[in-house]
Amino acid sequence: MLFKCPPGTYLGGIAPTDCPIKWDQTQKLVLGRKSAGRFPNAGAFVSESHWQTLLNALNDSRLVITPYLSNLVIPPSEVLSTGGNDNTTINGVREVTGVGFVTVTAMLKNVSAETANELRLIGTESMIQPGVSNIVGYFLQTSNAVVWNKTESGVAYDGFEIFNLVVTDLGNEGLNSNTNYNVSFDLMGGWSQYWGYQVLPFNPRELENPTS
Repeated sequence: MLFKCPPGTYLGGIAPTDCPIKWDQTQKLVLGRKSAGRFPNAGAFVSESHWQTLLNALNDSRLVITPYLSNLVIPPSEVLSTGGNDNTTINGVREVTGVGFVTVTAMLKNVSAETANELRLIGTESMIQPGVSNIVGYFLQTSNAVVWNKTESGVAYDGFEIFNLVVTDLGNEGLNSNTNYNVSFDLMGGWSQYWGYQVLPFNPRELENPTS
């Protein structure tokens, strides 16, 4: 994400942004195993029937939609560096080594134990080994928008690789309070380098998982 080697023969251009591009509130996730070709083209990506087919699939292309997630927050990544203002680096200038992973937080409110546990079980595939995940996710936002990972090709309709998806035990504060489960997962440094934003001609948050 930060380093290109060898550099080009001259500085590359910077594409203009004609209108502000602002993500809105992420309200649900769509989760799936890593699966190439899940959306073969733009037509499939904006097709409600294709999305529903994937929700009903009985192979690795299957998608699962989460319940509504409250207060989902994606923090910006932080710069990783070493040294600085001492003799360990040239001229005392810190050495930038990359960007760090981020931990996304959200909350499930008033769901059943079965709902929480089924999401928790999907999380086991997001931590197969330390730093190894088999789960990707798409972000469903207001205005019928979906955010996805274009990847370097600029055309692939992939999800973002999700690590360490955890659903905690519930919390409850008694009278007139919600029953809450904290949800968190990690995104690797550079995860948003090729994100795409698409408003779909249907409301993807109304899609439903099969009942069996």
